Amino acid sequence: MPPWADWLSFALTIIGFAITIWQVSQAKREATVAREAAEAARNAVYRRIASGGLQELVRTLKELRDLRDNDSWPEFDQRYSRARELLIEISGRHPDLDDATRMLFQRYLSTIRLLHEDAAVLVGEERSASGLNSSIADLIDNLKEIEVSLETQKVKHDDGTSSN
Repeated sequence: MPPWADWLSFALTIIGFAITIWQVSQAKREATVAREAAEAARNAVYRRIASGGLQELVRTLKELRDLRDNDSWPEFDQRYSRARELLIEISGRHPDLDDATRMLFQRYLSTIRLLHEDAAVLVGEERSASGLNSSIADLIDNLKEIEVSLETQKVKHDDGTSSN
């Protein structure tokens, strides 16, 4: 075999190795883009589910206000339980919540619990429940905070990076 054939074989091996390395890096880049697209789609689904849950929660809270106005306490307790369940479901359906959003959910759960305690004090009393209705109205207005937080939720990737 002529000596130039050895050099040609060596050059082709180096070129082939370089092409392989380039193809592996391209595949890794494409896999990263595909993973980010899948995570974005998953998060869009989470946000859509959460948005629907928040709308149902607002309806439930409005029903609570109406039930209070009508002194319908047994139904109030049922709807209160549903409001609490909805808030827990919404947070549970969005597993990648950041700490700030988790704290929002905890704050709203506490507020709903306090509303129920306030309502329990009012049962059988003649005094006005305008404070309770005001608290329910404030809670309804402030649920937008959770919705915005879910919309801007950053997703934490395994490699430490984050994206929307």
